[in-house]
Amino acid sequence: MLRAQIQWDSAARVLDIPLCSALYLDGEDNLYLIDKDKTTIFKYLSAFNYDSVQSLGGKSHRAEGFLEITDLDVTNRQTGYVLDRGRQRVSLIHPNLRVLEDMSLVGVATSDRNTNPEDLLVSRFAANSAGELFLLNLLDNRVYVLSSFGEWSLSFGGTDYGAGSIYQPAGIRLNQDNYLFISEPTRHHLLVFDIYGTFRYQVKTPESLNWTDFQLVGPYLLLKGKDEAGLLDTRSSKLLNISYPVQDVIDFSWGNGFVYFLTENQVHLYSVPTEE
Repeated sequence: MLRAQIQWDSAARVLDIPLCSALYLDGEDNLYLIDKDKTTIFKYLSAFNYDSVQSLGGKSHRAEGFLEITDLDVTNRQTGYVLDRGRQRVSLIHPNLRVLEDMSLVGVATSDRNTNPEDLLVSRFAANSAGELFLLNLLDNRVYVLSSFGEWSLSFGGTDYGAGSIYQPAGIRLNQDNYLFISEPTRHHLLVFDIYGTFRYQVKTPESLNWTDFQLVGPYLLLKGKDEAGLLDTRSSKLLNISYPVQDVIDFSWGNGFVYFLTENQVHLYSVPTEE
């Protein structure tokens, strides 16, 4: 596996923010942050140079409040999705952070008992442009598909799925070609499926890289670790080693023009680096 190192310039911008636990970007490089308590979402608008912020949620025992936000999908420019593991539901949100619909994951209808989970523990999911949700169930290592009509329509994976067997899943993301990437960092690979549940191929990652999460960046896999990261070209297997330009990185994301590093009370914006 070919290796190279990237070189950082100085930070282009540093944003002061509340304490947050995760960072996401949409297609327009708007910045989404989940607060430390996992009850509030902040959206910083790129069109206003990140000086304008919106928020949704907060500590609340009311039905519209969030108890434990564990994942977002904001890849669709028209709508986004919020996974609230505490309330076992997914919320459909407008770009202005207004909730359009709440979809409970409890008591969902199904036409086939084989697609109906006995129990759910979902921390990660992905959504496609048709409104289908692909939910990674950590209790049986399967993916359950929630249709746009609010029914279970398909399930696949598990520990008895042949070459596509899933043993220790950590994350799931959907690329532009409608391929699902399911990460297994402890096994140093990602499994790739189409949206119908057919296993397609496996992407191996270097055993020397200690990563726990990932992001899809075009044909690249951004492999995120606590102290280091890597940018893996899936076409050539070339790996760019990433040394963090700031200390105590909580999360980071690769955008169109900047790379965004989340630290305590700040987001550091660095121009997309050049190869050394």
